Amino acid sequence: MATKPALADVAYWEYKINPAETIIDTDKTTAYVDSTLHEIRLQQIAPKTVSMWGDEYLDYIVLSPDGFKHFAYDDATGSMKEVASLGKNTMTNPITLFISNPYPDTVIFDNQNSKITHYSFTGLDIQENPAMAVSGVTNVVSIGTRDMDLAFLHDKNLEYYGFTGSGLSKVNPLSINSLTNPVDFALFGDNYDSVILDDFKVRYFNNGVENPAATITGIINPKSIAASEDGNIAVLDGNTLKHYKLSGASFVYNSALSITSGLANPSCVALRPGSQDRIIVDGNNIKYYMYDGVGLVYNASLSTTVAGLSNLFTYIPTAIVQSNRVAGLTRNVQQARVRAYCEVPDQTSIIWSLSADDGVTWTKRWRVVGTAGGSQLEITDDGTTWAAIGDKSLGYPNSSNTDITVSFDTPDRKVKWKAEMGTTNIFVTPKIRAPVPGIDTAVLLDVNTKPGTPTVTVPIVPAPDTCFTDARPTLSWTFIDTDDGDTQANYQIKITTLAGAKVVNTEEDGLPGDADPTLSQFKIPSEVLFNSGQSDFLFQVKVQDSGGLWSDDYSNLVQFCVVAFESPRVIEIKHPPSGQMQPDPNDPDTYIWINDGMVKDDLPKTKAGGLVSILVNGIGLDLGEINLKFPYLGLQSTCEEPTIKETVGNNKKFNAKFWTKPQLNVCPTGSVVYGEFTGTAGGDTTKLMLNENIPAKFADGVVVTEGTVLDDWMVVLQGRKE
Repeated sequence: MATKPALADVAYWEYKINPAETIIDTDKTTAYVDSTLHEIRLQQIAPKTVSMWGDEYLDYIVLSPDGFKHFAYDDATGSMKEVASLGKNTMTNPITLFISNPYPDTVIFDNQNSKITHYSFTGLDIQENPAMAVSGVTNVVSIGTRDMDLAFLHDKNLEYYGFTGSGLSKVNPLSINSLTNPVDFALFGDNYDSVILDDFKVRYFNNGVENPAATITGIINPKSIAASEDGNIAVLDGNTLKHYKLSGASFVYNSALSITSGLANPSCVALRPGSQDRIIVDGNNIKYYMYDGVGLVYNASLSTTVAGLSNLFTYIPTAIVQSNRVAGLTRNVQQARVRAYCEVPDQTSIIWSLSADDGVTWTKRWRVVGTAGGSQLEITDDGTTWAAIGDKSLGYPNSSNTDITVSFDTPDRKVKWKAEMGTTNIFVTPKIRAPVPGIDTAVLLDVNTKPGTPTVTVPIVPAPDTCFTDARPTLSWTFIDTDDGDTQANYQIKITTLAGAKVVNTEEDGLPGDADPTLSQFKIPSEVLFNSGQSDFLFQVKVQDSGGLWSDDYSNLVQFCVVAFESPRVIEIKHPPSGQMQPDPNDPDTYIWINDGMVKDDLPKTKAGGLVSILVNGIGLDLGEINLKFPYLGLQSTCEEPTIKETVGNNKKFNAKFWTKPQLNVCPTGSVVYGEFTGTAGGDTTKLMLNENIPAKFADGVVVTEGTVLDDWMVVLQGRKE
């Protein structure tokens, strides 16, 4: 998938992350789109912040900002009451917890010391049990226990440790590696099976071996999963709780034990073994639900609140934000570019992709990566190999960066963009957010279509069936593009003879150095048409727009003809004054060219009365059709009849020799000898004026006199003879 230059920035769609906008495909988006803060970030997860024992206890434990709290039912007040002696408030960064055995043991991960700690009851309170600790672990997002066994989820792996009687030892067959995007897991209490909430589905493992037939798909916003006995599981999906029961080889949904409304911002679910009771953490609220034979009923007396609980979270490792198909496209798009304001702390990234077929296929093009030294923008041609080209600002909506554009192999109008957000540090998230959130554009998509076939406007000059009378005619055309505001960035020219012989082909030879590719015109270089040997030609052009797309076709062939002089040069000065180089008529490398716009101070010099020989090209002209004059000071130089020095195909190089009067009172030093060349062929008249007094001049003159041949030691009365 090749990339092209910058787009025209005219067919575009803005996204400011405001509530009224309908840009985002909510069914495909798993990142958190916060239209209040006007930002997009990874989902916050806190899948194991509450846990409860079996039906013999109503107690449960809840994570708190400085440790965990133990709650038990108080008969006197008819509500849950904190039991301070069974909790801990000495931790710095607690992340996740779970109950253990025997009651009221608790297992908790504190990120500050990278350790999973087991707290055991001493008879008075609970204290750390070093034999049951697992040290040196990071990025733990979820913990589970089975009796005194321990499992934990970190870095896309589930590790299982079995109780040996005196401590813990890893059990490899029950450990599961290389998960895709895990959020949470749960262990069944009555066997060695487990379920993992991974990559927007529930994966079922029987004794550590996955059973794909039991996979639950269609999880949109996975947050938490819990399991009890007899194959019962509860899945927190967005703001809904879904209950399933393993029946045979698959899980079956149970609507009576599910909750589809009334939850504001749930983060964790826990099941009480031996019953249908469950707790849902919703913000700072611990909501207790019981089954009444018909459905789940909220029990206020068994619920409570823990301040700061909603602030205890990590971030899901990866998430996607995807746009809907952009509206208003009426033609196929060959190119698209998405730009955005990205914030990428160290260990985070955002990868941007585009699709033109409604998301069936995606093309990864660029990503921003956070490093310890700042941000880095990288591009890819194959989706796997990345090359750094600068920092994140190259992807901003106000950037003109051309390297992040995608050209589609199969153009279509079903354009979408996608951002894959990721972190390897569960405590930080990348964000998509504009400098002035909600006001500035956060994400900008622009598209490009091919320009139309250009329409040639010249050579229809000055009227049909007439020829150019300039040997370097300017050919022009109209740039056509349905993308409003798109402009021409380049063009290719083909000029041939009527027989098809190549004259100009910029695809093969490139544009001349003085050509401006953004202008819809081409001035033919000097001597190109002359050297073709012809005066009738065919011309066509194709164009490229500012996005790098070429028109499908060249324009139709347009015929034009030329009748013109060009390239005057002095090939002999019989009597040059001192300091004037003397050209050799037999050595073209010594010729003195009279260039377009040459001023008299730069003209070659001759002594008055000295012979000067000049050569000029003629395109479409013959000897009998030309008139060459060399006037000076109101007089005409003496001139021999022009001759043909060389024939190039049908074109001619004409040679003329002239001299002025030798007397200084007639032709004083500093006199400018002009050249006035006229030719007529087929009704077309061309003129080449080397005369400073004529507005349409080619140059100020041919030569300037200095001194006289009469000063030479051998006098030649006629400058052409010695």
